[in-house]
Amino acid sequence: MIRRLQSENLLPREIRQVFDQVRITGNAANHSLAGDHAKALATLKLSWQLGLWFHRTFKQPEYRSGPFVPPAPPKDESKELEQELGALRQAVSAYQARHAQVASELQAAHTQLTAVWEERAVWEQIAVETDLAK
Repeated sequence: MIRRLQSENLLPREIRQVFDQVRITGNAANHSLAGDHAKALATLKLSWQLGLWFHRTFKQPEYRSGPFVPPAPPKDESKELEQELGALRQAVSAYQARHAQVASELQAAHTQLTAVWEERAVWEQIAVETDLAK
């Protein structure tokens, strides 16, 4: 509370409101994932205005800046992402097909091994009976 009172005495009301707006918007974007490109651009412009105010107030009162120049809009990567997603889907599909084939081969090998073990047990039983008959 004391810091709040001190900052109210140091900053003009309008500047304090701009700082508060930047803080509130930033917190919402960071903690709640709220906001969009337009809100981010508006907050960037407010931050630019704060920078101008600071420079004029503490460094060069006669400084005149050019107009705010927004950054280039973000690159639309949706086509690239769709292509990558398609490639990943094909890779998953190929993996699933190969997995099904290997699982089938494994089941066939297991079936064959079980048959061999059963036949071995039969031959061992015949050998034991033959030895007992001698």
